[in-house]
Amino acid sequence: MRLAPIACLACAAGLAAGCGTSQAKIDRTLYEQRCASCHAITPGGTSPVAAARNLYAAHPSEQEIRRAITLGAHGMPANLVKGDKLDNVVAYVLSATARS
Repeated sequence: MRLAPIACLACAAGLAAGCGTSQAKIDRTLYEQRCASCHAITPGGTSPVAAARNLYAAHPSEQEIRRAITLGAHGMPANLVKGDKLDNVVAYVLSATARS
């Protein structure tokens, strides 16, 4: 019984698996926190920063996304996200820019 409050806190924070926070939502949240202030990712959308490309229109490959995030590009600082978070952002951008 003593673990119940801890489990509830972990769930509320989105830290525990199976708490209703999908991986896709986590990926999107990371994108929103690290990328969306500069980059749009919608068909026909304009990016908040004029020099930043709309990622939907750019339709970058996995390698292009990883390279830009890791090395920086056109005023974008390097290493905005690292490790697993990099994988999460790459997954989200690939999903959000996929063509059906």
